[in-house]
Amino acid sequence: MERRRYPRVPVSLEAGFCEPNDTTLLPCRIVDVSRGGTRIELSSDYHIESGETIELHVELPGHGRRIVGLLTCTWKRAVAGDSPGDGYVVGGFFSDLTPEDRQLLLDSAASMA
Repeated sequence: MERRRYPRVPVSLEAGFCEPNDTTLLPCRIVDVSRGGTRIELSSDYHIESGETIELHVELPGHGRRIVGLLTCTWKRAVAGDSPGDGYVVGGFFSDLTPEDRQLLLDSAASMA
């Protein structure tokens, strides 16, 4: 039985991430979101380790604005694909996201499901 505090909502959102206070966004894809955090997929070219905090940037379709929040990585695993080095799946919790942005992200995810 899964022991999650909040239910996940599957999504497919293009996003970007960077180290806090950096301006170079690297591509990623949000694959699910919950009130507490999210799971993202990224290329094997980029490495995020457990405990690392990144800045996550999400453009929500139809809203005309970007959500930016800090995400702390709690786990990472390789994606099983057709060839080695396909990428990683990273799970984490939001350590800095306004309540308004959190609700907008959840509402957008629910409308896509």
